[in-house]
Amino acid sequence: MVIFTQTFKMMLKLKRTLIYLIFIALGSLLAVFAMREAIDGTSTNVNLLIDRYLSIFFMFTFMWVIGIPFLISMANRGASLIQEEIEEGTLVVLVSKPISRYRILLEKWLASFVVSLLLGLTSMFINLTMMVFMLSLDSAIISILLSLQLSLIVYIIFMNIVMTSISLMFSLVLKKRVRTIILLVVLIMVTFAVFPLFKVPLMQMGYYDGLKLYLIDLNYQFGVVYYTIIDTFTTIKFTPETQVIISQFLGIFEVGNASPFTNGYGGIDEDLGFLHGNFGISKYIHPAIIISFWVTVSAANILLSTLLVKRMDIS
Repeated sequence: MVIFTQTFKMMLKLKRTLIYLIFIALGSLLAVFAMREAIDGTSTNVNLLIDRYLSIFFMFTFMWVIGIPFLISMANRGASLIQEEIEEGTLVVLVSKPISRYRILLEKWLASFVVSLLLGLTSMFINLTMMVFMLSLDSAIISILLSLQLSLIVYIIFMNIVMTSISLMFSLVLKKRVRTIILLVVLIMVTFAVFPLFKVPLMQMGYYDGLKLYLIDLNYQFGVVYYTIIDTFTTIKFTPETQVIISQFLGIFEVGNASPFTNGYGGIDEDLGFLHGNFGISKYIHPAIIISFWVTVSAANILLSTLLVKRMDIS
């Protein structure tokens, strides 16, 4: 496991890791302020407070803590696994040793996977700790947020496999690490930051359904995976208000023309904290199909990457 250890140390350099975690912490600080604004003047009803916190926590975690910066960092590591060794001329040394190319790729991929998992767990810990201590959360809210952590770990593992395998494959096909990273960063930003801004108008005009944009909407697809994992591993049921907020960005619930933080959609009575019937999940693509598709794509990418590395001319 020498290659694993070397790759692990290289990817987890102190300065780079600290910069990343500080970046995550600054985002978490903004989320804390957002939560304070969301509950300012809100009823002290526990159900209503939980709903406010949960909606922001759900979206912020998906978009930031294990979202944009996390995915970009994984893309960078995946693209650097082999291509960086080629560009620095060190892969020749590796393949000259009595170890198969398959073993080299496997150990480097595992190192990248473990590093990403550790960074994801640390990011979750930082975010949750800042929320608990800076917001002085009620024990009921803390309990609910803690119950989400296992499902978030499962989602991290899923996205880790998907992103690392895709970035590795892209780097081998494009043959340039920087080119691959730029392409993946653009894809991630379009998926999680740009396309969601146009999703609601596209739905309202009928283009989203008519052109079947959900087939290429990765924000929707990964959002479905995210929600499905949480729904599977927890007993948490999102209220109509939370579902409407989530659908403004992900479009995973059938909320029609409902707007967030209003009482006009059968949501929450501000005085009684009464939770009305929930919206159903969008039926564009079944969650099992989405998960199976991305697992298959990841496996195919790893297999093809192995074949490319095995046949690669390194001289």
